[in-house]
Amino acid sequence: MKHQTLDLKAAPDLKESIYIGLHRGPDDPLVQANTPNHGPNRYPRNLPGWREAVEQYFDAMLDLSYQLMRGLALSLDLEEHHCDSLADDPMPILRLLHYPPHPVQADDRTWGCGAHTDWGCLTILLQDAAGGLKVKTASGDWIAAEPIPDTVVINIGDMMARWSNDHYQSTPHRVVNRSGGDRYSVPFFFDINYHALVECLPTCQSETNPPKYPPITAGDHIVEMYQKTYQRVMG
Repeated sequence: MKHQTLDLKAAPDLKESIYIGLHRGPDDPLVQANTPNHGPNRYPRNLPGWREAVEQYFDAMLDLSYQLMRGLALSLDLEEHHCDSLADDPMPILRLLHYPPHPVQADDRTWGCGAHTDWGCLTILLQDAAGGLKVKTASGDWIAAEPIPDTVVINIGDMMARWSNDHYQSTPHRVVNRSGGDRYSVPFFFDINYHALVECLPTCQSETNPPKYPPITAGDHIVEMYQKTYQRVMG
């Protein structure tokens, strides 16, 4: 609790979580190379069936992510499988989040999850009925993303914005849990290969619309964001 600060102008976030990635053993080449954020998952003990349920959901969301990425490629006038080679060894993250009831005495700098944009290509969010998620519209208004049964929220992240030269833009959002009870949500963040180069796609640039962002590897971008939002913890 209070270890991450997604809005650097606000107080630390009132949430706690578990991160689950692709389970990689000691013989994995990326693990042997000491690649950040790559390694074995550490699962809670004494929870029968928990790991199996989490891994089953993880695999389902990974499959859905590949389908969505192919749809995005087609929408950008690219070949359907254009992005496949950049995501054949990806670094997706499943995050299991808990938000306690929002303190009555909290000031306007305190959030369950401060205003931010997601970092990767896309996010698939499963939320419970507690509510509290708000997204910022293009006109600058904050509107509630009310939970709808049997649906997920699909969100574009910063990496896709860079890739598409802002054809697709990442959406600012935040969370405050005023339900009076606990809130749980499960975002799945799809990020491509750690060493994949993210640079403006050929169909998203022209003489009148040059690339807005310098090239960067997906891994460097993600590590930079972890360091920024956990800086109060890392020092």
